[in-house]
Amino acid sequence: MPDSSLFSSAEPFTGPLAQLFEMGGPVMMVLAALAVIGFVTFLYLMLIGAFYAPRLTRQLKRFMTVWQQTPADAEPETFRQQASAVGRLNPLLPLVLDTAKACQEQRDPARIRRRRPGMHRRLCNRLKLR
Repeated sequence: MPDSSLFSSAEPFTGPLAQLFEMGGPVMMVLAALAVIGFVTFLYLMLIGAFYAPRLTRQLKRFMTVWQQTPADAEPETFRQQASAVGRLNPLLPLVLDTAKACQEQRDPARIRRRRPGMHRRLCNRLKLR
């Protein structure tokens, strides 16, 4: 028969967690708090990593194809306004759209590359900006 003191409603914790706190005292409470903080941090970082990861979406790929074939017909500002809220979190979106806009304005390709150093060397090479 189970011990009735474990199932008392006066205690804030019941079951195995209460036993751990009884054995470990304040040290166990600190360790449990650190475990909860670590788990919440892990979830936060996973969500941030999922939303802010650069990804080549179907719409962005379609825009790049139009821009490569006929640069004058590509409208980066229209595409930027049509992007969804989750799409705006994509760091590749402003990179591609700012590069397209700068190329349409006949800016120097070296200056475009310097604006975002290291981040879009592959994009410039893919779009044949030399």
